[in-house]
Amino acid sequence: MKNEALKSVVILDGITLIGEAAFSSCSSLKNVVIPNSVTSIGEYAFYYCDSLTSIVIPNSVTSIGESAFRYCNSLTIYCESTSKHSGWNIYWTESDRPIYWAGQWECDVNGKPIPLI
Repeated sequence: MKNEALKSVVILDGITLIGEAAFSSCSSLKNVVIPNSVTSIGEYAFYYCDSLTSIVIPNSVTSIGESAFRYCNSLTIYCESTSKHSGWNIYWTESDRPIYWAGQWECDVNGKPIPLI
């Protein structure tokens, strides 16, 4: 999907897969909400979403494909799990983005994640 006007996405509860390149090159995408029903994020799913500033990956996500968050140069990643699941590709985020694991972040009163460390 190449949609430069897309700014916000709420994945519907019950969806289990964010497909390969689903939001690739959505350069205006700033906000994504991933529900706990999602278990897999495909390769290049958010590739080149360079306006995306933060994303919370639920503990339910046990599979993330290669380069899912590559070239998301403004992104900070918040993971509900305490460490990388074995099903996450070694190159799931190649852009050297900040990653905060469970216990290293919390949400403010508006639901926005903030690092504790």
